[in-house]
Amino acid sequence: MISDDAFRTIYNENASGVRAFLFHKCGPQNLDDLVQQTFIKVWKNASKFESRSSQKTWIFKIALNVAYDFYRKRGTVGELFQDHHLAAEANSDDKIILEQALSKLEPKQKDLCLLYYYEGFGIKEISQVLEVPEGTVKSRLHEVRLILKDLLKENS
Repeated sequence: MISDDAFRTIYNENASGVRAFLFHKCGPQNLDDLVQQTFIKVWKNASKFESRSSQKTWIFKIALNVAYDFYRKRGTVGELFQDHHLAAEANSDDKIILEQALSKLEPKQKDLCLLYYYEGFGIKEISQVLEVPEGTVKSRLHEVRLILKDLLKENS
């Protein structure tokens, strides 16, 4: 079992990133519950962490699974990047246009964008979180860039 101090450190280092990630995946309504569920799973499974990836990568994989569970329970798997957070982040026209373009991507493409552009994960880390080969991450990232480029041209 993990000590309280060690868990507090893990939480403090990762909570804001997990919160932002889950906000973009699931919206603000259930955000506190989803963050809590993520860290409860981290707490319960800390002894199972095998250090094959970074701790941050492992935690974000748990957060991703919590988000998938959230949608599965509601029968809306893949319903990501909804308009609920467009208004919350409407600081600039460019941001709104980008969010609208992202909302048109497939779920796997959106996950990639969240991890790469919003969370700053590298190819290897994304490969571990999404459980796909690095080459797949690279090709999906290339695909997403082309799609976003086209979508942004349409909106400009």
